[in-house]
Amino acid sequence: GAVLDSLSRPPFVVLLDRIQDPHNLGAIIRTAYGAGADLIVIPAHDACLVTPAVLKTSAGYAFRMPIAVETNLSRTVALLKERGIWVYGAVMGGESCFRVDFSGPAALVFGNEGDGIRKMLLEKCDFRVSIPMAREMDSLNVSVSAAVIAFRVLESRASARV
Repeated sequence: GAVLDSLSRPPFVVLLDRIQDPHNLGAIIRTAYGAGADLIVIPAHDACLVTPAVLKTSAGYAFRMPIAVETNLSRTVALLKERGIWVYGAVMGGESCFRVDFSGPAALVFGNEGDGIRKMLLEKCDFRVSIPMAREMDSLNVSVSAAVIAFRVLESRASARV
């Protein structure tokens, strides 16, 4: 709460549902920091926590990026929505992230490497967004998807200030 309460602009939160690979978590932390995210939320169970490998992959940005560890991500999503934050689930077949206006309060949800966002959590999202592909293929690596969409949020907000 305190991190979001102190902001003078619309919040930008990244929620990670059961990311297993420490390199993915570290890369997402580094990306989120560079893209201007205010907070990363990770689950307390069934997920990678901040380990030495995560710190190394994050290039130390795990020390600068606020990270909340929550027991119930569905409850966290409900609390974000109560604060007026729109919640976007990153999935295959959602609306193109390049057509979404992310200039307001936004939370991005990224799912587990194998099976994506849990159904119950996805149902709580306000919108489903995806990265359009030039060719038919499986999804991108979660850290790559997080980078593309997080920097789209940054670009959307920069355009809104013009």
